[in-house]
Order: sequence, then structure tokens, then C-alpha cells
Amino acid sequence: MITAKSIYPFVGAGCTGFFLGFVLLFVSVERIGASRTLPLLRVQVPVALILSIFFLEESLSPYHLFEVLVILLGAGLVSREVSNRENNPKSGFFLISPDLLIPFGAAFSWGVTWYFLRMGMKTGTPIVLGIAISSIVALIGFTIFRMIYESKPPYSGLNTKNRFWYIAISFVFAVSFVFEFLALSISRVVVVSPIWQVSPLFVLFLSYFFLSKLEKITSKLTIGALLIVSGAVMVIIFM
Repeated sequence: MITAKSIYPFVGAGCTGFFLGFVLLFVSVERIGASRTLPLLRVQVPVALILSIFFLEESLSPYHLFEVLVILLGAGLVSREVSNRENNPKSGFFLISPDLLIPFGAAFSWGVTWYFLRMGMKTGTPIVLGIAISSIVALIGFTIFRMIYESKPPYSGLNTKNRFWYIAISFVFAVSFVFEFLALSISRVVVVSPIWQVSPLFVLFLSYFFLSKLEKITSKLTIGALLIVSGAVMVIIFM
């Protein structure tokens, strides 16, 4: 049975990560670049852990803490190496700029989203319904945001050339959220959230095979990827 208590968490997830998190993510990539945004987004891990420990009464063992630190270190190495690629050698990992508030805001939004999703899963709400609720809330938010702050029709600029890629991205995100919700329904935030951070490994893999002319795989990138994988494997072993 669907009740207001079971719907509220997914509405919260739709407002935070699905809407605000994505908006801040895209703005951050535009303002300071993806290579600087990605490592800063990893701050969502401690945010999610703190909320789950204090409000969901989940436990955090020393093993989990160490594993999270390993994943963050690996993600930092990978992202820092990307930020220092040949076409932008002077870019650094940290920026003394007010723009830093944007990626940190995105990270905080996604950290809060993990808490909302886990809280929603504990109510027994079906995964597909939870995704639908959060997605609809985010869609409403995006539509209002574009109409008010950009003074444009909600879907203007979606031409035939880029339509395919937007549809493909939407499909990939939908599949990823299904697995995310499924994972949260059978495990804890302190386990699922760190594993979610292995995305740089897949980026490296795809770049090596499909973007070899654009992406250079270096030793620092390899070490960072190995650290991420090692941390994720340890999370699974000690879950």
C-alpha cells in the first residue's frame, strides 16, 4: 500500500539529487570543467555516510572507513590526472574560487539523495514506482527552472542532431537508477554509496578503447583506477 510516508522520501530524492544535483552538476562542468567537478563530487560519500549513521542508525566499521578513503584517493588521482592532461597542463585539482560552491553543492545534494532513497526503500515501495516518483518531481523542477530562469520553452534547443544522444543518456541513467534502487533495497547506504563511486574506472575503460586519440592512459590513471577497484572489492567483502 502506498502512503504519504512512503512517497515523501522519493519526492525528496527527486528535489535533491535528481533535480538540484543534476542542475549543479551541469553548471559546474560548464563553469570549472568536468575534470575538476568529478573529484569534488566524491564528497557525497561522507555526506551520505554521516546521514545514514545519525538518522538511519547504520553502523560504520573501521573497514568501511578505510575502504571509502581508498576509493576517494583513487578517484582523486584519476580526476587530478585528467585535469592535468596535455591540452590543459596548468589546471589544478583545487581552485580558489566561489565557483567551488557549485560542485560542493552538487555533492551535498547527492549525499542527501542517498539518505532519502534508502529511507524510501525501507518503506517497501516498489523500485519502479520510486524511480517514477523521483523522475517526475525532477522533470517538473527542470521545466520550471528553464521557464523561469532561462526564459525559454522547456524543450527548446533539442534538435534532430543532438536528440539521439539525449535519449541515449536518458536510457543509461534510467538503467543505472534501477540498479541503484535495487541495491539500496537489499543493502545499506554505507555499502552501496562507495561502490557507486567506481564510475571513473568505466570512463577509463571506454576512453582506452573508443577515445584513444583523445585520452592518454598514464600510470597515475592506472594506479587511481586500481585503488578504486580495490576499495570497491573490499566494500563487497566486508559488507
